[in-house]
Amino acid sequence: MVQGLLVESVQNGNLNRALQLIADGADVNETDRFYLWTSLHLAARDGKVGLAKVLLKHKANIDARDSVGQTPLHRAAFWGQLEVCKVLLENGADFTVMDGMMQTPEELARMNGHQQCASLIVQSLVFLEFGGLQHYSHAQVAVMKKQLKEKEREEKRRREVREELEKHGEVADKVREKFKAKEIKIMEKQEALLHKIELVKDEINQLTLSSASTTSDVTLQPISASVSSVSSVSLSLSLSLNSADQLDTSVDSLQQQQRRRVTQHLSKKEVSQMKQLQGKLHKLQLSLDELSLKLNKTRRRSLQNVHVEDKGTAWLAYINSSS
Repeated sequence: MVQGLLVESVQNGNLNRALQLIADGADVNETDRFYLWTSLHLAARDGKVGLAKVLLKHKANIDARDSVGQTPLHRAAFWGQLEVCKVLLENGADFTVMDGMMQTPEELARMNGHQQCASLIVQSLVFLEFGGLQHYSHAQVAVMKKQLKEKEREEKRRREVREELEKHGEVADKVREKFKAKEIKIMEKQEALLHKIELVKDEINQLTLSSASTTSDVTLQPISASVSSVSSVSLSLSLSLNSADQLDTSVDSLQQQQRRRVTQHLSKKEVSQMKQLQGKLHKLQLSLDELSLKLNKTRRRSLQNVHVEDKGTAWLAYINSSS
């Protein structure tokens, strides 16, 4: 007999063929290739009570695990198949077993809003704790009690992990706030420096203009003149430029010439003032550069620290989604 025909028949809903294959001696515990589902997993998922009974009668493994560690009872509870849950429990299905995400059938039922299935399994849990559980051997009862203790230990561990990771989340928020405050202070200092730089430039320009106004034989322009104005001067002097680089070089040259001409017509006092202003401007520019470096460094440290704490926050989200 071709392997996989029974699972394929059940998956396709061809129950008559499935029953015929079982009668002909097909392996009731064969699985599909991808999810390791047995025919009983599929019958539990789809609520096929009659097929589930036939499979169990032919010694189907009631606690077979699929690729994510779920048993047929997990699948029935997940999909809210109450009658199949009853059949499985009456035939001794393990209701304390945990899947790969450490979830029991009762938790899956409750998580998906199937309260009747969850209540049915809780009844079995009560019988397990206080006695009176039917359809189960002493060995099965011992195994399930052991699994319940493992579940309690796992829940305790997760609570501790959750509490620890919540602290990480709080730390991450504090780190963000701390570095954000630092960034704001640095940017405020930058704004203040930029304002000072503009004031110094204005003073230099005013000094330049006052000197230019006293000179009749030379036409002077303020240092802060735009590149377009200087470009027009360069064109009026009929400079033959072949590229943008040559134009920039000529602009710088003209500005230097302009400063020299201005200096020639400044008094000693004005020259001293000009040098002081230029020195002040240079210091302000250096301070601004230092603040920019400090801001970048602060942002890098912020990202590094927050990244470390966010790893904990990501794990917290994962734990919450699976508990």
